[in-house]
Amino acid sequence: MKRNFLLLMLVTVVIATGCSPSTNETQEVATNPPPLLPSITETAAQTDTPISTETSTPTPEPTSTNTPTITPTATPNMVMPGTYYAGGCGSTSMSQGGQLVFCVNGITVNDDRHMIFGVTWTLSDIPSGFTVTKRSDQGNKNMYLTDNLGNRYDHIAGGDAAYASVVITDGDPVSGWLEFGQPPVGAFSFNFHDDDNGIIIGGISLSGSSGIQAINYKDFLLDEYPLLLQYQEELWQPSLLDGQTILLANKKINLCSVRAVLPEQPKGEHKSTIPIGEITYEIYGYFDDAVGLFIREYIYVSGITGVDPNMKPFFLVTIPSDNTTNCILDASNLLSTLAPKAP
Repeated sequence: MKRNFLLLMLVTVVIATGCSPSTNETQEVATNPPPLLPSITETAAQTDTPISTETSTPTPEPTSTNTPTITPTATPNMVMPGTYYAGGCGSTSMSQGGQLVFCVNGITVNDDRHMIFGVTWTLSDIPSGFTVTKRSDQGNKNMYLTDNLGNRYDHIAGGDAAYASVVITDGDPVSGWLEFGQPPVGAFSFNFHDDDNGIIIGGISLSGSSGIQAINYKDFLLDEYPLLLQYQEELWQPSLLDGQTILLANKKINLCSVRAVLPEQPKGEHKSTIPIGEITYEIYGYFDDAVGLFIREYIYVSGITGVDPNMKPFFLVTIPSDNTTNCILDASNLLSTLAPKAP
């Protein structure tokens, strides 16, 4: 059993050190002191009992430091501010059952040259009868960076699922961000370490001369709601369905698409209510035999200010059976950008 994964059975047998089982109800896992990363707790779940989660979503704020003077040169000698489409994924099999996939999806270097890593956790093949709660990684020294000069960086801030307890459901990624300090002159290549699960995502290059492109976003205005999605031009393109319905189609994953529809009763079974970035959605899912695709229904719950609270935007996501995890991850990242249209 990997560290910080606690299995609580219905008879309240606790396979963990330092937890006291309750005789009448499922034991609630203590979160203080903060567990080592990534701390995911498995608890026995009754299928008719909804699970509530509270997720704080602070905005990244740079830590005050002395910033070296950046002298413009043809070839910069240090990591420059910008948004980098870099990263990768690593995976491991969990001893209790299931497969954990951890991904770095992109990095933003702010004006103070702090590196902010966008990350996701996805757990698939969760054993029947259990739910999984990922606990906060705040203070966890087992998630860190190393660079090509041998330096180590511990995260100094974080948000969303990185610094909050969230419920993970089968195949649905949860996202967060971790902020690291300034890299020195000559440090351009980084490795992301998750020592709790033996995952290393290596070769993350933040060199402007390496051919890495900044992420370009465009607004996709929704006809059905006074809202928009901000999509990556490198990943999504507006398309037509049946010659009239406009949707966003994934350029890299065939048959992976996202479209807004008018509110309706969901057809699928309820899977989870989770935060995706700052937006919380109810997620339903089913398999459509007619088209041979998995369908996810995302219904907005909260997270956008300045809009009618009774408005519940509804999105349909088509997911090919041969690339479910990547499609769900891309769609979730897209739906996290939901925002009001500019006046």
